Amino acid sequence: MHGVARAFQIPSEHALLPNIVSKENLEKAVAITSTVSNLAKTTGPLIAGMLIALIDRYIYGICLIIVFISFLAYLLLPLLKIHAPAEFGLKPFLSGIKFVAKKKILLAIILLDLFIVLLGSVEALLPIYAADILNVGPNGLGLMRGMPAIGAVITGILLSNIGPLRHCGKLLFAAFGICSLSVLVFGLSDIFWLSLVALFIYGATDMLSVNIRFTLAQTITPDAVRGRVSAIFATSTASSNQLGEFRAGTMATVVGPVGATIIGGILGLIICISGIFKFPMLWKLDKISDLRNESNEFKKE
Repeated sequence: MHGVARAFQIPSEHALLPNIVSKENLEKAVAITSTVSNLAKTTGPLIAGMLIALIDRYIYGICLIIVFISFLAYLLLPLLKIHAPAEFGLKPFLSGIKFVAKKKILLAIILLDLFIVLLGSVEALLPIYAADILNVGPNGLGLMRGMPAIGAVITGILLSNIGPLRHCGKLLFAAFGICSLSVLVFGLSDIFWLSLVALFIYGATDMLSVNIRFTLAQTITPDAVRGRVSAIFATSTASSNQLGEFRAGTMATVVGPVGATIIGGILGLIICISGIFKFPMLWKLDKISDLRNESNEFKKE
């Protein structure tokens, strides 16, 4: 039930944001929302651990109360008048796919993120690294799990306090490349502090990538198909994370955790470099606001 609810929640939230903030502030809004999300991922397990020790299973009651309060807060939001007719069935879904296929730059960011995250995911292997390679135990594992989120939070705070980014295409490919390189360094490292730095950079570059990709997608997509495109975007992101963990675990059984991580990092770098030549329009992108007028070109059929 949680998964089904999230399938509706995430695309809806993505579609709402551009209708709440101005186009000029969208990049900052994306950075702030992503920062809050990563901050929750960082502090949530810590708070949960303390509450479990204090009140045991009654923590679920507290979770229920918090969710109910969040539901009431959502009800207080004003209704947004989005000029898009309600449609049901297969046709609106296909129109979202058609829009993504038509906008090559949108298709590019989805495909690049899908394959780089799929190949570069290391979260599933962290317990093995902590126990057998770095020999740091549960406390070290906790630090390793937290470093990507810490990197993402710090980067998000920085992004929310600067103006619109320039050279966004080159920054995006740099984020993809450095992220893959950090995976490679993590795979090769047997030094704990170096592994933590690699994981920090992994999270920081992922946040930069998310900020550029999400802002680009919301800027170029008109209201008429924004919810559907957001659903495709969210599905791609979620599936790449889950499939990435499966890929890492499966490959680790064949070539070991170090081999699986190194291969993933190398393949991610190859895809990043190939993407520069395959999607030159993305590489040459300067300001995301340059794409704003393209959202008016799409007409529903």
